[in-house]
Amino acid sequence: MNESIMRVFRNTVRIIQQHLRNRKIVFWGENPSFEHFLQEEYNLSVECYVTAVPKKAHSKRILLEDLAEKAEQYYIIVTKEQPSQHIKKQFKGMKFAEYKDYIFLHRKNTIIRPFSPDYKDPYGNFVHAGGCRVVLGKLVTDSYVYVDDGFKGDMLIRLFGRGGARATVGQNCKSTIGGRIFIHDNGVLSIGNGVSFGDNVKISISEYNKVTIGDDCMFSYNILMFSGDGHAIFDLDTGRRTNLYLDDDPKGTITLGKHVWVGSGACILNRASIGNSCIIGANSTFKGQIPDYTVAAGNPAKIVKSHVTWSRNPNATEISECFSTWNGATENIEKLESELNDSSEE
Repeated sequence: MNESIMRVFRNTVRIIQQHLRNRKIVFWGENPSFEHFLQEEYNLSVECYVTAVPKKAHSKRILLEDLAEKAEQYYIIVTKEQPSQHIKKQFKGMKFAEYKDYIFLHRKNTIIRPFSPDYKDPYGNFVHAGGCRVVLGKLVTDSYVYVDDGFKGDMLIRLFGRGGARATVGQNCKSTIGGRIFIHDNGVLSIGNGVSFGDNVKISISEYNKVTIGDDCMFSYNILMFSGDGHAIFDLDTGRRTNLYLDDDPKGTITLGKHVWVGSGACILNRASIGNSCIIGANSTFKGQIPDYTVAAGNPAKIVKSHVTWSRNPNATEISECFSTWNGATENIEKLESELNDSSEE
């Protein structure tokens, strides 16, 4: 039995044990593997099975309608059918509540639309979608997503794999069309306040990887960010995977400071650390570290200019405007002017 199936089984039993009490287990559909798993791992046995054919009903085969209003006696496990509104409506009419009185063995992807009520499920997932659309994969558990209600535009956050992901998006962020964020097992995303995304910005966070984007960053369009390789890579001599990152491994991180401008067509790779008020040039491929107030460009990107800053206002005439959208305006101006003076004296 493969790992994914075992995880499905364990996740399902975790919910069943919370609600079963002394009720009898009924299977809607047959699944010998899961029935064996219940017996061997948890000493739980199946009392009977649901049938849709009246003449096949007997002590071990019971009609679904005969279970109506008997939730105090039976707990139903739907082993073959996936969740559907039609089936859920049937159960509601029978006075059975999902998870409490019945459960689907197999789940579908869960879609939480923008500005939906907070989503919580017994698998440990919590989503406050804010202005984003969030999709949880069918195996995802123990994940947390919080998007501020001030988010505007088109952004999809999709969680893959087994879960354990964490994602937070701050205040007053926005995206035009085609924004996509993919987070795999135990990935972490942190987006600050006032961040803007142009068309088709895509961020992919591999398992145990982290992406941190500071306040007031500005992304142009057609930008890619990859915190990992996306697929497993193995060494032929040792047979070991070479790109499996664990928690707190710096190889699997991307960090952008505050007020970073990423030009169109740029690609930012893992182990990137970009300081405050930096600029990444158009069509650059960046991997490495650069300090505050720096421009990096090229493929691979290299530092091409230092001691600079930038403004969201294309018609700005005063340097103070460069700091008007992020904190510490006076302090930053004085720091930059001091650095410029020191540079000119050398």
